[in-house]
Amino acid sequence: MKAVSTLLRDRKRSQRGSVLSGVLIITAFLAIISGALMTELSGNFLLSRTLMTRVANEATLNSSIEKAMNQLGSTTIGAGCPSLATLNVNGRTAVPSYVSCWPTVRRGEPQLTPVGGSGRFNVDATHAVIPASGLNEYIVGDSGGTLHEYPFGGASGWTVALGGTISAPATALVDASDPTDVSILASVNHPTAAASGCDSTQPCVALLSGPPGRKPGLVCYMPANNPVVSAPAAGRNFPGVAYFGDSVGDLFAYASTESGGCDLQATAPSTDGDDGVVAGPAVFPQTIKKTSTDEVYVVVSDSIASHLVHYSYGIQGGGNKSGPALTEVSSLQLPAPSAQGMAVDGTTLPARLAITFAVGGDAMVQIQANFSMSPPISSNLGTAISDPPTWCHCPGPADVIGVGGQNGALYLLDPSLNRLATLSAGGPPISTTPQSDGLGDWFFGADDGNLYEAQQNGQAAMAVITQFGPPNGAVSSGPQVGACPAGLCAYVGSGTTNYLVQLDARDVVISACLSTAPPACSGENPRLWASIEVGQAGSPSTAHVQAWSYYSP
Repeated sequence: MKAVSTLLRDRKRSQRGSVLSGVLIITAFLAIISGALMTELSGNFLLSRTLMTRVANEATLNSSIEKAMNQLGSTTIGAGCPSLATLNVNGRTAVPSYVSCWPTVRRGEPQLTPVGGSGRFNVDATHAVIPASGLNEYIVGDSGGTLHEYPFGGASGWTVALGGTISAPATALVDASDPTDVSILASVNHPTAAASGCDSTQPCVALLSGPPGRKPGLVCYMPANNPVVSAPAAGRNFPGVAYFGDSVGDLFAYASTESGGCDLQATAPSTDGDDGVVAGPAVFPQTIKKTSTDEVYVVVSDSIASHLVHYSYGIQGGGNKSGPALTEVSSLQLPAPSAQGMAVDGTTLPARLAITFAVGGDAMVQIQANFSMSPPISSNLGTAISDPPTWCHCPGPADVIGVGGQNGALYLLDPSLNRLATLSAGGPPISTTPQSDGLGDWFFGADDGNLYEAQQNGQAAMAVITQFGPPNGAVSSGPQVGACPAGLCAYVGSGTTNYLVQLDARDVVISACLSTAPPACSGENPRLWASIEVGQAGSPSTAHVQAWSYYSP
């Protein structure tokens, strides 16, 4: 009973203990809830911060790609792919770079536009550029003896029917007797169009003259003894004279002005047997005191031997000047027979001449400042060659020689004939001269009728990046490439038709990354990859994103 009484007397204190326990329990519960709430808030804050960082990264990279697209859209295609600028935005630095970039035909547009007549185009064309006259034309002749001209990039122009067969690339030059006119020299076998100096039984060089951009008139003919297969050349100290050689090696100098009447000035008979002039003339001026001459170089060749022959044209000296003469100065034997053509690196001395041979060889000769010829250096590409080389003053290596092979390979050589890059053999034969856009892309027509575009994809390797077709006969008149209103244009001739390719867009792949030390980017930096087509006819800034991918570690 005493214990019970004691318990009853302590009831208040007992109740106070129960309240305290409840408070402690409630406090613990509130602490748990508060901790969980703070954890949730912290997690959401961190997640929001991560998302904000990601959005800022993506926005910076997106802005970098958009700026690159604007740069591409405001740079003419004929000027190449512009250097991409680093972008600083959102407190971040984005560094864009090309994975690839090349001119192409906008998707959905015709790749090849037929131009010209329906005759065979068996000789290379001429991209005639005379800045002083505003001339920028594509000139080509067909097997029916018709000469076709187009403002470069155009699909229509004038034609002049000479009859017979066009046998060599044409030459355009300023008419020395009337600088407002442009003269065109066209080699033609057995012409039927009437003019003085030639009849349908002869091979001749036709002189046409008229204002630039307008259809010229046929002035007269310059007869040769045999067909002319290499383009004529204009005089340097004697701008009113044209030089050309025929297929047995005779060399001619004719008056080439509208007022000159195609009068023969001088001739030099072949001194190397029946070797024909297959390349040249290359002409360089020389003046010693008051005596001026043109120094003329031609490649003569047959199946036995080839030579580079130096002639001098000028007025005979002495008390009684007897008039102009062509005089052989020297002859340099070349390392192989059956020369196919040559390319010259410039118009001033010293100058280098690249020469190809059917047996697969190539040679380099330097003409010194004193007009002497250095001994040739040579190499062998291991395949048959059917056309002259081309010389490009390209970016990167300052000088590149391009050669197409019958094994389907494209060779890029330096002036010492070392291989810079090669498109591997195995494709269709390349029977014409390749051409560069001067910015790193190479174009060549092949025997399957397609025009191919190739680019280096490694230090010494090339790859075809696109082709333009469909085929319609083997390419027999090599491509001519240059800037045009659409951006970049190429012409190419086949056995049935002449075609225009208007490269009005760029196929571009760009990768942009965030960097703290531009332009370096490590593999862990956030990146944006995008495949884009930029440009179309009449709207160079139009862009179509083909695919994109964002990566962030």
